[in-house]
Amino acid sequence: MTSDEIKALIRRGIREPKPKYVGDDDITDSNDTAINIIGQRLLANEPEYFKTRVSINSNTNVFAIPSACDRILRIWDLGENALTVSNAADNGAGLVRITTSAVHGLATGDIATIHDIAGTTEANGTFKVTLVDTTNIDLVGSTYANGYTSGGKLFKEDTDLEPVLRVSSNEALAVNTYKWYLDGSNVVIDDPDYTYDLIMNYRYVPSTISEIPSKFHFGIVSYGVIDLITVPPSDDKRYRDLKNSYDRHLKLWELAYTMFDDFAISKESLSLSDVSRIKRRI
Repeated sequence: MTSDEIKALIRRGIREPKPKYVGDDDITDSNDTAINIIGQRLLANEPEYFKTRVSINSNTNVFAIPSACDRILRIWDLGENALTVSNAADNGAGLVRITTSAVHGLATGDIATIHDIAGTTEANGTFKVTLVDTTNIDLVGSTYANGYTSGGKLFKEDTDLEPVLRVSSNEALAVNTYKWYLDGSNVVIDDPDYTYDLIMNYRYVPSTISEIPSKFHFGIVSYGVIDLITVPPSDDKRYRDLKNSYDRHLKLWELAYTMFDDFAISKESLSLSDVSRIKRRI
């Protein structure tokens, strides 16, 4: 659901089609709270689902931690600069076509990660690409839906990246290239030869409706209703209707909460040792 659809359903639940006692800002604040609660629960049960990687750049070797970051998982030296995206458009067949501001060097079948595009947000993510020309690629499996407005970085996924090891701040002065440490809310890269972009892989806390799987959107609605509805005294003629709405959405929120705790993309083990045991049996 979109934010407008969720807002309309909340207004239906609180029986207030237009702002009277509850303003649109109240609904936005309630939605933000619900998204945070749901996001934290889902993150606790399936942290692998909420992972992303971005390219970061600074001439000072000091980087601000992304605001949604829950935990930094890994940092690599990209060995080159990420490409700047200059446009995203429909390729004529419904796929997103990315235009880079410089020659991209990608080939058909390469895997690219794109982030920070505004407007055509459906292009943000990791895709196999099809070569169009030296500055254009099509994103396999994408669906163009929104006009490009600004921004965007793109880099090729590569297995041959130089890992940057984390050390404690007490070890910051130790002789060692390719290391990073925390300095307050910043990441400091300690590498005298550093000249190119880095890749930061981190786990994030969902903060928007689009980051919450759609099957849980009803939970955002129900939380909003029970948070914002005003049930009058029992002698009020609206009491029964509003009380029934409150009770129904409370039960839906409780149902959603049980679903959060069962959220998992796969029940398979993440341990490679299990794979080894299976191979030995075969």
